[in-house]
Amino acid sequence: MEGCSVDDPRASQVAVASIAAESPEGLASSVHDSISSTLEFMLIVGRLKANKRTGWVLRGVPGPESIADHMYRMAILSFLLPENTGLRRDHCIKLSLVHDLAESLVGDITPLCGVSKAEKHRREEDAMLRLRSLLLAQHSSVAEEMYQLYVRDCDGCVLGLNSGGWKDGGLGNE
Repeated sequence: MEGCSVDDPRASQVAVASIAAESPEGLASSVHDSISSTLEFMLIVGRLKANKRTGWVLRGVPGPESIADHMYRMAILSFLLPENTGLRRDHCIKLSLVHDLAESLVGDITPLCGVSKAEKHRREEDAMLRLRSLLLAQHSSVAEEMYQLYVRDCDGCVLGLNSGGWKDGGLGNE
């Protein structure tokens, strides 16, 4: 059913392997693994830009929002949360940004997809464990110099990820 599936996960694995192979020589193995984990994480969650919200797709809504669009707008709405609510704005923003990350691996499963609530929960929990393992690999092995490289190269990395998406399938800001 259109809207319930996710692109072939092998595509991100191939991209990670090719980018990691071009990493500077002399980096420690753990740092190289950290770079690979970070790239794999970013490529996986980058799918959220292309995956449209299932409910809108199934209802034939023209130009449906992507899962990433939805998460972004939720984060902006959380950012606008008045301070006198007793809620922690930063926590709401973070939850908004991560609440649908599992959908990068399992798709946007709705009741119309024919998947039970228990199965949906199991799939999403497995997906979050996989994503979490990529982040734990990053944080357990990154040296201070990697933070400096990250700050210096973050803009270029995002540009590279986006340009690859545009070339391969038009994943820019349509």
